[in-house]
Amino acid sequence: MNKIAARKPAFLLRFMLAQAGRQFHLFGVLAGHARRATTAAIVALVSAQFCQMLALFLPLKVIIMLGSEGVPRYFQSFMSEASRDSWILGLVAATVIVYALSIVLNLVANRFIVRVGHRILAIYSQPGEKQKNKSIRQIHALTCRSHANLMMFILGAIVMLALNPLIMLIATLFVVVQVLVTEAILESQRGGLAAWLRQGIRKKYTLYLQYLAAANFLFVFFLLVADYMLLEGQNIIIAILTLLMARRAFQSLGAYINGSIKLYHDRGKVRQHLKLDTLTPGGTETGEEAH
Repeated sequence: MNKIAARKPAFLLRFMLAQAGRQFHLFGVLAGHARRATTAAIVALVSAQFCQMLALFLPLKVIIMLGSEGVPRYFQSFMSEASRDSWILGLVAATVIVYALSIVLNLVANRFIVRVGHRILAIYSQPGEKQKNKSIRQIHALTCRSHANLMMFILGAIVMLALNPLIMLIATLFVVVQVLVTEAILESQRGGLAAWLRQGIRKKYTLYLQYLAAANFLFVFFLLVADYMLLEGQNIIIAILTLLMARRAFQSLGAYINGSIKLYHDRGKVRQHLKLDTLTPGGTETGEEAH
C-alpha cells in the first residue's frame, strides 16, 4: 500500500476509482473466455454472502419471538397466536437450510472458478511453467472474488438506501472521511504517532481494512441507537436488517479494496502472464499509476 500513497490531493480516492476501471477491464478479458461459467461463479458468490446474512437474521427473529409473550406486534400482520409455534419451527428449519445453502453456493462458485481457470490456462500457459500457471489461476480467482465483493457492496448499499436513506447517506460520508484521513496519514511526513500509523497501514493494510469495516458497522449501530433514542425509530426488523446489511456490505467493500491492492501489486504478472500491455482499457498507464 506504500506505493499507493502519493503527494496529490484525494489521490487515494482517484486511485480506487481508476483501479475499479482496470479491474473491470481485466475481468472482461478473463470472463470473455467463459462468460456463462464466470457469471455463474459471481452470482453464486454474491448469493452465498446474502445467505450468510440471512443465516444471522433468521435466528434473531426466532429469539425475538421466543422472548415475547404472544405474537410480537411487528409480526402480527402475518402471524397469529395459533401459528406462532409453527412459525418458530419453520424459521429454525429455514436457518439451517439457508446456512447450508451458503456453503453449497461457495462450493459451486469454487467449482466454476476452477473450471474457468483451466480454460484460461489452456490459452495463456505453457508446458513446464508451474509458477506461471499458478499465478494465472491466482489472478483469475482473485479477480472473480474481488468483482463479487464489489457487486455485493453495491447491492448492499442499494438495500440500505431503500431501508434507511438517511443512515446510508451518513454512513457514506463516514467512509469518505475514512478515505481522506487514511490518505492524510499516508502522505504525512511527521514522526511519532503519525509515523506509527503510517507504517502500520502500509505493512498490515488487510488488518487495517478489517478495522475500518468494524468501525463502519459500529457507526451504523450507533446511528440506529440514536434514531431510537432521539427520534421515533423504525420498525425493529428493518433496523436489524439495516445493521446486518451494513456489516455485510462494509466487509465486502474492505475485501474488494484488499483485492484491488493485491491486483495492483501483481500488475506486472498480469501484463507478463496474460499478455496484456496494461490493465487500462485505453492501453496506457497514467502518470499517477507510474508513481
